[in-house]
Amino acid sequence: IPTEELPPWMDSYRTFGAFDRIPPLVLLHNEIVDFATLMMPQEEEIKQRRDLTERIMLLAKSVFSDDNFNMRVFGSQATGLYLPTSDIDLVMYLPDEENPDDDDKNKDKTKVPSSSAAKKKKKKLTEEQEMESWDESTFLQQQKSPLNRLACALLEQWKDEICYLEVIGNTRIPIVKFTHAPTNLDVDICCNQTGGPESAELIKRFMQAMPPLRPLTIVLKYFMKSRAINVPYQGGVGSFMLQMMIVSFLQHREREEYNAGRQSMLNLGALLLEFFELYGIDFNYVTTGISVRSDGFYFPKGSKDRVENFWQPSRPFSLALEHPFEITADAGRGSYRMQLIQRSFEVAFRTLMAYVSEPVQPCVSILRNILPPTEEMDKRATLLKVDRIEKALNKSPGGGGSGGGVMNMALKTGRGGGGGGGRNVSTYGAISRRDSRSTGSNMSVSSDEEESRYSAGRGRKKRQRR
Repeated sequence: IPTEELPPWMDSYRTFGAFDRIPPLVLLHNEIVDFATLMMPQEEEIKQRRDLTERIMLLAKSVFSDDNFNMRVFGSQATGLYLPTSDIDLVMYLPDEENPDDDDKNKDKTKVPSSSAAKKKKKKLTEEQEMESWDESTFLQQQKSPLNRLACALLEQWKDEICYLEVIGNTRIPIVKFTHAPTNLDVDICCNQTGGPESAELIKRFMQAMPPLRPLTIVLKYFMKSRAINVPYQGGVGSFMLQMMIVSFLQHREREEYNAGRQSMLNLGALLLEFFELYGIDFNYVTTGISVRSDGFYFPKGSKDRVENFWQPSRPFSLALEHPFEITADAGRGSYRMQLIQRSFEVAFRTLMAYVSEPVQPCVSILRNILPPTEEMDKRATLLKVDRIEKALNKSPGGGGSGGGVMNMALKTGRGGGGGGGRNVSTYGAISRRDSRSTGSNMSVSSDEEESRYSAGRGRKKRQRR
């Protein structure tokens, strides 16, 4: 198979051995590992984001010179589950006197004013005079909310570094949104919103208990982004909501494996297929809600204690997702394009099934059928190859290691309703057919037993849906 046909996350078949004799789910597992490795943040990217975050915090502290002022990172930036193009999410905590009152919040719909706005105020000025005399910072300074004050400071001190800035106030959570031109990073800043950093800590704990969460999140985030269904205020599924869906899936799946007396399967390809099957085919969005508390459970959206907060008559197909820190809040309420998202999952499931079930449709890359490669991936792959070559040249002749690009994870699998009594299962990484049949290791991957789940007859497991 010509090397140039490989997607960026596959540079060779060095870890696969005989291509035509390896189970397709094992090949898919290896691709997911390689993709997650490719998209993992590099040292330079981490430093770039950290430096920009520190500069923003210093600027904010200079604007709000109060000893009680604090600013924290949350979202994917805090958990490390971000793509190269992901936003940096920050929250400012201000004393009560700094909070805008309700009237200010309702009026806080200000965007960086354009020349047309100035023209209404200065009709006698020509367009050129208008552009010269218009002072955005003066206009924003008239607004007393903390977000506008911060936007004013950004315009004054970072004018040459910002290519886009907007104060968005007509949303549930008002934010300052801007793009830092030198790094091409987007930054979202909100004020006095609780739960963000706490949610990030929760995700970190889930990642420690569920190693599949990280690679599945990276793959699914790019899957959503490539289809433009990942923006919450456009009806898509945001990062936190997607992670909660993955956590719920893994919780119920582990419980089913335990109740059936089976060893947990650690094949990422099979897990990705089952995620698409669950939310693309099996899950009943109209009647069922999701909670990740107490090791995860489903609840009826129409029950007396839930209907007020989780049932939307105008959007019966919406995904009801209980917020883990505010159990009366629906974290999925804004995702009004859920039917489109469900169909995307279903198409992805049926597409992958064509390449992992009998008769197998031959292809160079299974994952590429649902994740389109981009120029950005090509650049990252090239840079990583150059970096590996440089490191190899700098190594002593006796040094070096093997297994290029293997990602190791340790899984602590909790059973039933308790948190104790877990067992350690390792490892995640690129695996061969010999590895998949090894009986002396704790790794459970898809050999013939797991391949049979996705044979021509398919015989999918039916989960109980209320």
